[in-house]
Amino acid sequence: MNAIEVIGLGAMNTDHIYGVERILGDGETTAVEFRLSPGGSAANTIYALAKLGISTGFIGAVGDDGEGEMLVKDLESVGVDGSQIKAKKEAKTARCYVSAISGEGEPSMCCLAPIAC
Repeated sequence: MNAIEVIGLGAMNTDHIYGVERILGDGETTAVEFRLSPGGSAANTIYALAKLGISTGFIGAVGDDGEGEMLVKDLESVGVDGSQIKAKKEAKTARCYVSAISGEGEPSMCCLAPIAC
């Protein structure tokens, strides 16, 4: 592996993205689609840099759950050195819940970070 040129440190979470037709008056709505996606601004940046051919690594923590495993595999799939990403026992990986209204408005987000980087 080439020497690492850029190291990422910071947000690393799974995005739970719900497509909704509209937000109802009482704040409830029905999801019309769902997608689970790797996310976090720092992780997304390192992923993109790796896709551009830059040698990258990431320092951080995930839970010892399936979502944490997915995040590490996703980064490593594009060549990111994930050897400094630690899975914390009995912890849940950070999540960001996003409601996106198709065709209009701003998405609504609620992020939960039960573990620290």
